[in-house]
Amino acid sequence: MEPELRIGEIPYLECIPYFHPLREHYSQPEYRFVPGSPAELGPELRQGRLDLSLASALEYALVPQDYLLLPGLALGSRGPLGSALLFSDLLLDDMEESTVSISPAAVTASAALKIVFNKYLQYSVEFQTGWGDAEAYLLIGDAALRERSLARYNYIYDLGELWEFYTDQPLVLALWIVRREATSSKADLIRLLHRSLGYSLETAEQDYLRLARQVKGYEWLDPDQMAEVWRKMQYRLEPADLEGLTRFYQDAEETGLIEQAPPLEFFGEL
Repeated sequence: MEPELRIGEIPYLECIPYFHPLREHYSQPEYRFVPGSPAELGPELRQGRLDLSLASALEYALVPQDYLLLPGLALGSRGPLGSALLFSDLLLDDMEESTVSISPAAVTASAALKIVFNKYLQYSVEFQTGWGDAEAYLLIGDAALRERSLARYNYIYDLGELWEFYTDQPLVLALWIVRREATSSKADLIRLLHRSLGYSLETAEQDYLRLARQVKGYEWLDPDQMAEVWRKMQYRLEPADLEGLTRFYQDAEETGLIEQAPPLEFFGEL
């Protein structure tokens, strides 16, 4: 009997092209899905309570000796993301010495924004976690989409667009991260899941509008808006995205967010 494969699932709209087709068409009895935000799934993965997860790209850099990456799969953008947004009544040029409130759920997005402010703009900015008294607010996922629909702020800055402007690179927010120890006893299940994730993306990409009509819980968005979110996302980890990921890790090391930029090691290549 195959062991159970514990899979971390980020329950955000942008992740649906992975998880909805996977559950509907390619799931296996051994799969156990564990939902959580990037900030919640990272510690679960680190402490061995998950075997693999779609998780923050920053998580991989924290303990790279414990992790491998599934090749070819990611979550990011090459330009505007649409679901990692900075809301403010100030122009970006006026945010020197401002306070920026960051969603507790944000991990890679938080790091990328700090890099933009600290390295590229060279602004002195105070960052705080939570929805406190601040001049700007960083939200991700469904919370960002909902806030955008309310139109409560004069300016909305797309993090993917900011990152591309200042680095000329794609932004990779999340990776499929595997615990190395899981690869010894669960390698066959991991290989099957890897293939199934590719099939899931292919199924979703055939007709995003049809997928949008199948998904429940997003009545506050129309199907065209949902499909537009998915079209902006980059789900494939290709050479250009690897360059952007490497740049992110280098910048994170330079700004003190991680100890060292990690080498990229992939499941199936050792």
